[in-house]
Amino acid sequence: MQKKEFIMVVKFGRRTTRANGQLTPGQGVEAHVNEGKKNGGRVLYTANRAPAVQNRDRIYEIILTSQDGRYAAIGEVVNIGSFEALPAPEGFNIPVVYGESHGELRHWVAISNIRMIEGGIRKGEYVSVNNVELLDSLHGNAPLIYATERR
Repeated sequence: MQKKEFIMVVKFGRRTTRANGQLTPGQGVEAHVNEGKKNGGRVLYTANRAPAVQNRDRIYEIILTSQDGRYAAIGEVVNIGSFEALPAPEGFNIPVVYGESHGELRHWVAISNIRMIEGGIRKGEYVSVNNVELLDSLHGNAPLIYATERR
């Protein structure tokens, strides 16, 4: 078994809701936290892309964030999968604002203990696996970043 060593950082962009409305990145982060609050800290994050296969078993936490890091939430990764290969675990829900279906989104991350990072992501707190300050990495084009905490 591989060592759990990464935090999967997902940078939110604008996202369409079930009513074809648009959520800002901050609203998307808050929708996941609010769903978690209603559901014992559990929520299902869905996406078009999954983490690289070689990294999936190494991810222990996930951060959902806006590009500037001001709106950010962190939670523990319970499992990662694809709707095509593995149903999402029972008790983990997609935020209600996105509807009951995952639609076109093929991959999921089951998150427990999701909570806002008070004050957002702070400089010096996290670093990407490429040894770049996380806040600097968030300004790049990659929607998914692997990071670690600075100790």
